[in-house]
Amino acid sequence: MKKIFVDKTAVFLSKILRPYAKKRLHQEMNNINYYNDGNINFKRRDAFLLLTNHSFDIDSLAIGLVFKKLPIAIASRSLLVNKANKFRMKFLARVIPKAQGVRDLRAMKRALRSVRKGRALMIMPEGEVTYFGNTLPIDKSIASFVKKLNVDVVTAVAYGGHISKPRWASYPRENQYVEIHYDTLIHKEKINELSLDEIYNLITDKLDVKAFEWQREKMIKVGGQNRAEGLAEFLYKCPECGTYHSIETRGNDIICIECNTKGYLDEYGFIQGFRFDNTVDWNEFQKQYIQELKKCNFKTTGIYVDIDYDIFTSKEVGQVVLEYGDDQLIISGSKNLRMEIKDIEYFRLTQGNVITFDYQGNHYYIKIDSLHESFLQVCS
Repeated sequence: MKKIFVDKTAVFLSKILRPYAKKRLHQEMNNINYYNDGNINFKRRDAFLLLTNHSFDIDSLAIGLVFKKLPIAIASRSLLVNKANKFRMKFLARVIPKAQGVRDLRAMKRALRSVRKGRALMIMPEGEVTYFGNTLPIDKSIASFVKKLNVDVVTAVAYGGHISKPRWASYPRENQYVEIHYDTLIHKEKINELSLDEIYNLITDKLDVKAFEWQREKMIKVGGQNRAEGLAEFLYKCPECGTYHSIETRGNDIICIECNTKGYLDEYGFIQGFRFDNTVDWNEFQKQYIQELKKCNFKTTGIYVDIDYDIFTSKEVGQVVLEYGDDQLIISGSKNLRMEIKDIEYFRLTQGNVITFDYQGNHYYIKIDSLHESFLQVCS
């Protein structure tokens, strides 16, 4: 009885909060362009699976709000420990929380029950927003899940999200232009005729968005001030001199303090003055040197947060120093812990500056100040 009351309350709140959601969406992304490529009925009330790419931080809201009956979404449980997020995501989006970076059977069972009750379900199979602009790897289990659901598979593919609102950016762009294209990928009558590999290939091909190739054709001017701020936390190796952690940003400028190479991020989202003019190619270059990165020592500061995923609460404990070296992760300050990297599980970077991981059965959640990509690469 209590669950039925909670569900009905959530449905009611979802309806009355929709105008607020649209207003907030416009504030976050001011130029959204919708394309109904597959003659989708946005007023449909039957169950279907909505699959989307994940290119900017509020894309699930932008994609879901066009439907009269808002699809239930699967989202990282770490997002719900924030009070504001918890209210919005629980009562507006009515999300199903999922442990990030691991197959969460409990979340999948809840999702399956929702669809069987006639609700649409939205999944972003990449699992997180891209940091560099390329579509992230998709787990092959999505094909098996499609088979189990046996409903229409609808896709919403967003273009321009990474250019207009890159996940690493500290400041917004002036023109936040995005295109969202809707289509029916697989009709439910065809699902049993397709193999798992065929379903998987259809999904990955459809959701594969190459942000910078698209931008070279469109050349959308996004503008904004301090465009490069935040980028240094993800570019850990200079392509000109090979030095680690030497990249700094100042406003729109990108500088290597070791070799004095100077460049900038232009109004179209491209890097000028360095060997690579985009973050995808730069990251492909630096990923070749992860083993060398693991031989480095580096550290940052941050805030340690106690979390409880059972009731989705969080409490800031205090300042910590986070240090990596000799295949160990060391936390000191308000929390003191020394861990072997090999014993750390499910290390993820989420919400731009939050690292989460499990160690000896406990969950850890730390807001870090710098070197985000370096910690992710050496600890995951």
